[in-house]
Amino acid sequence: MEKERIEELERKISSLEKDVAKLKSLVYKTNSPRPAVHAPPKQRQETTKRPAQTAAKSSQAIEEPVDWEKVLFQTWLPRIFIFVFIIGVLWGFKAASDYGLMNEKAKVVLGFVVSIGFAVTGHFQTKKSRLVLGQVLVGGAIPILMLTTFAMHSLYHLAGPTLAFMLNATWIILGIAATVFYRSQALGIISAVGGVLVPFLIESNSPNALVFIGYETFLYIAFLYVAVKQKYSILYVLSAVLLNLTLLIYYSFVGDNDVKEL
Repeated sequence: MEKERIEELERKISSLEKDVAKLKSLVYKTNSPRPAVHAPPKQRQETTKRPAQTAAKSSQAIEEPVDWEKVLFQTWLPRIFIFVFIIGVLWGFKAASDYGLMNEKAKVVLGFVVSIGFAVTGHFQTKKSRLVLGQVLVGGAIPILMLTTFAMHSLYHLAGPTLAFMLNATWIILGIAATVFYRSQALGIISAVGGVLVPFLIESNSPNALVFIGYETFLYIAFLYVAVKQKYSILYVLSAVLLNLTLLIYYSFVGDNDVKEL
């Protein structure tokens, strides 16, 4: 009996040793590094050709000639046109006043009508994908509004300083809104330059330094916010330069009458 038990134990031990050996072999196979799967030669050729093709395409894109006709007639010509047109409007107002063709109220009304017509026409041109022309027309409406307000207040004395200041502030707010709406840095630059000049276009018997500096500072913060929000680098630099330049000019004229602290 004891011999049979010993033999059974030996058989079990031998079977266990075989099972352990099989497990060891399976574990070694799973942990061994697998051979790398090599791509077919055709795929290798395609992968080597792709960078060359992309490089060739990029070189072709870089070497494309500049379309000077588009740059001159679609980009710069509308901007020169609006500048010449504003000068023509001023000359027309002067000629009409010299020859007595229009009275002062008619000239002011005509100035507002022309500026509104420019803004409406520019809006529809932008909708028709004529972005440069549309932005130029909308941008030209802002200085015409400001010049008309200046003429109404300083030349013709049809409005007081408070009304003229409120109107010019409204035009600047519309210029900021148009800058954001049309995503045009040029509109922001025109509005910034016009906004800085507003206090100098208003005649007042008792100028207030606190109002002047507060207005210029608030205007600077507004255009700085728009420049940072829309990532307009030129408007960002220009707003800071105009603020310091304006304060320097004002200080040079007014002097040290409680202005230095402000």
